[in-house]
Amino acid sequence: MSTPPSSSDARTQLLIARLGRGKQLYRDFTWPGGALPCRLRVLTNTERQESTAGAVKRWADLGVELAPIMANDFADEVVTQRLWRGLEDPERAIEGDRFGRCRRLFDTVDEFRDLTTAAERAAVFDAAVDLEDDTDPALGELSPDVMRSIEDAVKKKDEQGLRGFGASTLRRWLLTTGSPPES
Repeated sequence: MSTPPSSSDARTQLLIARLGRGKQLYRDFTWPGGALPCRLRVLTNTERQESTAGAVKRWADLGVELAPIMANDFADEVVTQRLWRGLEDPERAIEGDRFGRCRRLFDTVDEFRDLTTAAERAAVFDAAVDLEDDTDPALGELSPDVMRSIEDAVKKKDEQGLRGFGASTLRRWLLTTGSPPES
């Protein structure tokens, strides 16, 4: 026997419908190169902020002052924090959750960081960016600044920089570029 939704739940459902949240906020996949079933969920704004704060706290706990030379390591930690919050175990669903949420796949961010490789996290982050783009696609054409940033990253062969754009943004760039680079 299920309980009727509270007025707060009913209002939340109405707001979601009015926001146009017709697409699922999660995607199931298999861990890259493995056999582990996973669910990747779009993070809330609060979770994104907690991820950045978690990365700052991690560096403070290590006693390391952030410096430009460590920018890639810090960015990797932000990705680690975000993925840890967004990865769920589809075999451990939270009963009655209206958004299809499940229990976290890894118990702690330290466990996640130590059991995965940077390449695995990069592949999963690409999937996370695609999910966010599919859920909340950018509207209209790419801005001149974004176009210029992508072109600069392509010229420099900056894979890390290109990864930050997400596949759907890069697809739009490829499809709208009048003269794509020869390489």
